[in-house]
Amino acid sequence: MKRFLFFILILTLSLCLIGCSQKTDNSSNEGGTPETELPEIREPGPGNGDYFTMSLDSSGWDIYTPQASTGYAYRYGPSIIQNEDGSIDAWFSCMGCNKANELDYISYKHSEDGGQSWTNEKIVLSPTGFAKDRLSCCDPGVIKFGGYYYIGYTSTLDKAGYSNHVFVARSENPDGPYEKWNGNGWGGYPEPLIRFDGHGDQWGIGEVSFVAVEDKLFVYYSLKCESGQYTMVAEADAEDENWPATLYNHTVALVMGNGQAAADVKYDRATEKFIAVAIVNGFSTENYMALFTSDDGRTFTESSRSYTNLFTYAMNNGISAGPDGSFDSTKDKLYAAYAYGQEWGCWATRMVPVTLGMTDKLDLERDKGAPIDEAFEPRQTERYKIGVSTESHYYVTNVGGSFDVIGYVYDDIIGREVIEDTENLVFSDYDESVVSFEGTNGTAVGVGRTMVKMTYSNEFYVTFTVDVKEAGADITSGTVCEWTPWSKDELVVSRSALHSTMIKGIALTAAGQIGEAFNDPLDKAIFTPDEYPVTYTGYDPTVIFVDDMGVITPLKKGRTIVTVTIDQTLSFDVSVAVKD
Repeated sequence: MKRFLFFILILTLSLCLIGCSQKTDNSSNEGGTPETELPEIREPGPGNGDYFTMSLDSSGWDIYTPQASTGYAYRYGPSIIQNEDGSIDAWFSCMGCNKANELDYISYKHSEDGGQSWTNEKIVLSPTGFAKDRLSCCDPGVIKFGGYYYIGYTSTLDKAGYSNHVFVARSENPDGPYEKWNGNGWGGYPEPLIRFDGHGDQWGIGEVSFVAVEDKLFVYYSLKCESGQYTMVAEADAEDENWPATLYNHTVALVMGNGQAAADVKYDRATEKFIAVAIVNGFSTENYMALFTSDDGRTFTESSRSYTNLFTYAMNNGISAGPDGSFDSTKDKLYAAYAYGQEWGCWATRMVPVTLGMTDKLDLERDKGAPIDEAFEPRQTERYKIGVSTESHYYVTNVGGSFDVIGYVYDDIIGREVIEDTENLVFSDYDESVVSFEGTNGTAVGVGRTMVKMTYSNEFYVTFTVDVKEAGADITSGTVCEWTPWSKDELVVSRSALHSTMIKGIALTAAGQIGEAFNDPLDKAIFTPDEYPVTYTGYDPTVIFVDDMGVITPLKKGRTIVTVTIDQTLSFDVSVAVKD
């Protein structure tokens, strides 16, 4: 029966081809099947297909290589802007200073010749002492609109790197200085752009990218929680200077498969389609670069896979576009960049031209090549200065007390040296009713808390906090003296949510240690449950149940108040609403 149907199919195809000037023989040996034609790939342009395809050029080159093949050294998660004059601005995650217990910084460099040569790097964003991003600034996603460059970044208060949140900072210049979103405006102590209120043992939210289309800003970010891994999308009003306060309509844009890294999303003006690019099976010999296509920026379909001319052990890629996150596929030259290296945490960064095409049909296995299994060559260049820091990002003293600020300068492998030429240090942007400076010596003037900006040689800068307490107040012990909720907003809980909701509090000790506190059985939190137990009481048990870690189980629609107490001494109240 199968052979009869096959015969009828061949006969029908033959009749359809009568009169054609050229015939194709699709037959095979007896019992075989016809060969399948590959979907046609056309030049990008309006009406040339429903899906994008992508291929990587063989002429890629390294734009960063560590000075050795072992040890921590990297520049990953590049965010790349191509300017109208052909120059390129790029931002990277680079390693933080172990001595300062910081995980990552964000560095910047510029190219005038299409990425072939670059200026020296500069650290443009680092953690704020005594703040919600104090452990890291990583995974940069950069866009420019309305006269500002905006860097979205990932940070956390969890020393193990869990419970991440998305933050954002802005500057009129690509290399800063940047001011961070504070929840109501710009500058001062940072608040998340998007806060993760899920379970403390989950990775959380981060890895942001932006696209501006007319007056609408699309904000893409990763969500990794107990139900899976997703690329999420939200929208904001790009014409509002305080657009972080206008975010709405958070939905799933892409379900991230096993081994898929964060997607970098851009918009094609020529076809009015969105693309997303991500490394899959990263840090392996079987990695590839996946391309996804979307008509509306909210629902993406995988449309291409690139194996050829990609190096093995690749991860954390970015793709270039104009300042607003858009490009014209009919004329713009595009580049992808990614980190790679066979030892974890020791990675080079590679840049490669990409070619886009369009097709009506999907064929994810068109590129059946294999990635290039080669290691990078360590560089031999001399070190150079890229940023500064202070020995402490938090100085606490009593009224009338004083302290000395020790400044450090970092080189490109985050080696640091004490700044000896202190006459080139300038302290500014602080509350003079709290502290005064004479050279590098600070004097406590009055009770209060203020940020201070330290600038070195009119080029590198960092901020730190000065906390002045009343005379005789405790400034040395590990006793919790402040206990506040992560957010004063009402917690909204839904049975249909992608992840559970957890009540989170931030504790501060007299000596200035800050972090999340909850009854973490794995002791990942800075404040362990043995030393700082937390209780959750006073709520309506018919509306919700709160377990010992602060995870909320919704029981019925309604509202209730939870009292959260640490170490049986300090408390705050949280409003919880069950939506459905």
